[in-house]
Amino acid sequence: MNRPPLRPPPLAEWLARRAAPGPDWRDVSAGDLHEEFLAVARADGVRRARRWYWRQALGLVVEMAGRVTRAAADAVRSALPRKGDQMFAALAQELRLAFRAMRHQPLASGVVIVTLALGLGANVATFGMMDTLVLRPFTFPEVDRLVMPSENSTDDPYPKETIAPAGVRAYEAPWQTLEATAAYGWWDVNLSGGQEPERVLGFRVTAAFFPLLRTVPARGRLLDARDMTWGAHHQVVISDGLWRRRFGADPAVVGRTIRLDGEPHEVVGIAPPTFVFPDSADIWAPMSFSASDAEDRSSRRLTVFGRLRPDVSLAAASAEMEARFSALETAHPDAYRDRRLVVRSFSEGMIDIGMPKVLVLWQAAAVLVLLIGCTNIANLLLARGAARQRELAVRLAIGASRWRVVRQLLAESVVLALVALPAALAVAALVFRLVKGAMPAMLVRFVPGWDRMAVDAGLAGWAVAAALLTAVIFSLLPALQSSRPNLTGTLRDGGRGATGLAMRSRLRRGLVVAEIALALPLLIASGLAAVGAQRFASGPQGYDPAGVLRARTILPEATHPTPEARLQFTERLIDAARQIPGVELAATASVMPTVTSNPQRRLTIEGKPVDPAHSISISYRAVSPDYLATLRIPVVHGRSFTPADRGAARPVAIVSEAAAQRFWPGESPLGRRLRLGSDDRPWLTVVGVAGDTIHDWFDSRREPTAYVPVAQAPASSINLILRTSVPPETVADATRRAIASVDPSQPAFEIMTMTEALRVRTTGLRFISALMAAFGLLALVLATVGIYSVMAYYVAQRRHEMGVRMALGASARDIVRLTVGQGARMAALGIVIGLGFGVALARVMENLLFGVVALEPWLFATVALTLAAAAVAASLLPARHATSVDPASALRV
Repeated sequence: MNRPPLRPPPLAEWLARRAAPGPDWRDVSAGDLHEEFLAVARADGVRRARRWYWRQALGLVVEMAGRVTRAAADAVRSALPRKGDQMFAALAQELRLAFRAMRHQPLASGVVIVTLALGLGANVATFGMMDTLVLRPFTFPEVDRLVMPSENSTDDPYPKETIAPAGVRAYEAPWQTLEATAAYGWWDVNLSGGQEPERVLGFRVTAAFFPLLRTVPARGRLLDARDMTWGAHHQVVISDGLWRRRFGADPAVVGRTIRLDGEPHEVVGIAPPTFVFPDSADIWAPMSFSASDAEDRSSRRLTVFGRLRPDVSLAAASAEMEARFSALETAHPDAYRDRRLVVRSFSEGMIDIGMPKVLVLWQAAAVLVLLIGCTNIANLLLARGAARQRELAVRLAIGASRWRVVRQLLAESVVLALVALPAALAVAALVFRLVKGAMPAMLVRFVPGWDRMAVDAGLAGWAVAAALLTAVIFSLLPALQSSRPNLTGTLRDGGRGATGLAMRSRLRRGLVVAEIALALPLLIASGLAAVGAQRFASGPQGYDPAGVLRARTILPEATHPTPEARLQFTERLIDAARQIPGVELAATASVMPTVTSNPQRRLTIEGKPVDPAHSISISYRAVSPDYLATLRIPVVHGRSFTPADRGAARPVAIVSEAAAQRFWPGESPLGRRLRLGSDDRPWLTVVGVAGDTIHDWFDSRREPTAYVPVAQAPASSINLILRTSVPPETVADATRRAIASVDPSQPAFEIMTMTEALRVRTTGLRFISALMAAFGLLALVLATVGIYSVMAYYVAQRRHEMGVRMALGASARDIVRLTVGQGARMAALGIVIGLGFGVALARVMENLLFGVVALEPWLFATVALTLAAAAVAASLLPARHATSVDPASALRV
């Protein structure tokens, strides 16, 4: 059997070739190294040959870094005035010595560089996310001059979609502090005609929307005041993406009529390629109100923003808005009861309310990882400083100042940090690539700035500053410690004096304790995030998502204006879906789990007093008779819906267990009556109690829910649910054809299995869990390495003592117990300290993650035991090495 030719490690070979002095030397040096690699492999084995090749490759990289630094130093020195030559010459000499020290200790330098690359890379990536997603999510001109008012209630902290149509009219009146205000609201529509129908992401906007965002059209014009008249508001602006995707970038589309929700609309303009606000919109239409809608103060579905006049502060604008809001409260007390005005900056109001908290959590975790890494590096530098005590003592003895020695040691650390910087930027770029690739396309639209995450010049500059600061943090203490040796004792016995050894050992042990105390809360946070993600992504949902396919379609009012028309479409669709081979059950629902919306209805319970100031609401679903059976939601009491529950029959409802427990505690709700919505709605008799379901991981978990028969309350929003005997994804095309067979103008969208839908809706939670798990694993590895390095140094420094102990009768087990016990004591102290920080961090995570995580005593115990086991394991290898000491040799020293 022919074996493949023996080759050096591919990455090391690539580094060696790139680090050669020039193109002419690459093939020569690579060939020479390859020949020597083969010779070492034949003599000492493949493993040693690979290690040898790695040392040579890293040495070449260090030499290359030295060449680049010297060239840069020469260029800078030539540009400096003559009076700076002496200072710069000293700096250049220190840098040369630093590169020489790095080259002479490639293994230790490599450990420092890799540790810094991982720690700095994690921090650069999280800071880049914070900068792009929170601090600068939008690129509009003068975006910092935009402000956003919100009319929030105590139970609705979300800044967007809080203004009613009548409120928009109040905000459009002239301001002293604002140039103008604009409003927008959801308007996703069905685009039909020509090609396959498509669901288009759109918004209705007021006349000031585009001017306030300083947007100009790419073609045609944008919407303005003449388009806002009710009855003459059928103009649209389309996005560059829709123009290219749907219309083939045809310039003649401007002025053309297209059909949206069954009605004709004129395309008046095309937005510039970079403009997709808000939420990656594809189409914008005029926001126009009928006479009745213009007086609506209850439908809070719109978002308002404005632009500050020059030299006007946010505080001044807030004061003027507060005054106008107070006037509205006085004039319309019922509409504004329990409401308060909150004025935010545009970026603060537009980003997801949970995003800053999650990113702060990630940034804190990344900083902890970097601090743990810095602790490891400081320990390593202390060991190096101990080994260099004689060298440093000689320098001090011949006249070098302590500051000069400290400066030299700091220069060595700065060089290590700068050499690690390219790798750190590569780690950050890899993190960005993985994170961006894992986000489903249907969710990216809701995260402004997501597509702009990248390692750019600004982030690289921040990384340089972070690298320099980190170098000072991890090297200052070792530099100060190493710069004050006992000159007499060090020059006499090489620095093995008891006092110096004891002081350095205590300092190194203290650093390891701190490292474990930092690692433990990070591991606890990682465990809590992982447990929460597992529970909500893979745990019981209250329904069975396996073997289920879902699809959505929305019926426009223009094509299905009456409840009878909507019901007819729904029933024909269910009949068509049942004919698909492999479909066992088919049902529809106005809303179902994993769908972004969760509509509520005002709840009135017969026989219970109503407090107008504190109305109660309940989640609302209009479902077909087989809905509960299709999703396998159990009927706990009573019955499910039947085909007999139609318009002429008695109006009925089914409530969830959570609703039964909250509104009828200790009694059965069966036979009780309730009303959903306004006082003119009919009373519904409760005929059943269904099991609770989890609608979303961050909101509406096991919310009180009321189900009504779709035949008694036909809905325009239709979610088709199919339970299949075959893999559900295999009937996706047939499902699309079934919808088209009922109405060819109706687009089907969000066609996916329920398992996939659940995975998409828990993406945010899984992101949090995955990154926290990565930080936790890295912290565990660094803590283990730190304990190992301290114990290895401990054994090396006490080798003579252990030899004497063995010569006096101590067994190998005693030496192992002594060494492992030292590591276990450090771990125990660090764990005790870390548990307190862990509890505090767990409390913070409970608030950050919407109640998904909770304190888990078993998790605390598991993490503590894992860290203790890692400490013991890291101490075993140095302990076994300590037993190899020859007592006779030790006694001769």
